[in-house]
Amino acid sequence: MRNRRVFQTQASAYIKLPTAVFSLNISPLAFVVLALLINCPDDFNPSLLFLGRSLRLGKSSVHRALQELLETNVIRRVIQGGQHKRSEYEFVEISEWKSKKIDEN
Repeated sequence: MRNRRVFQTQASAYIKLPTAVFSLNISPLAFVVLALLINCPDDFNPSLLFLGRSLRLGKSSVHRALQELLETNVIRRVIQGGQHKRSEYEFVEISEWKSKKIDEN
């Protein structure tokens, strides 16, 4: 995952998240995937399987969370994966993030 330097500090038992994350109105699933991605080393491009195992989620749930992060412009796809190939993503500048609309029913 590229452009992670915006978020990383010293390695510790805790991670720091930008306050903008809390105003995105993303699902809890997308939130934990984002937190894990922010915490990964800059030169590491995790697979759906790695993310799923780390968070104890299925690949389809991780895929759905990544789609939500793409829709809110938190990450962008740099390389489109295919069969037996991994997609690569990078973080978008915080100023370009979009908040999801909340349905008021």
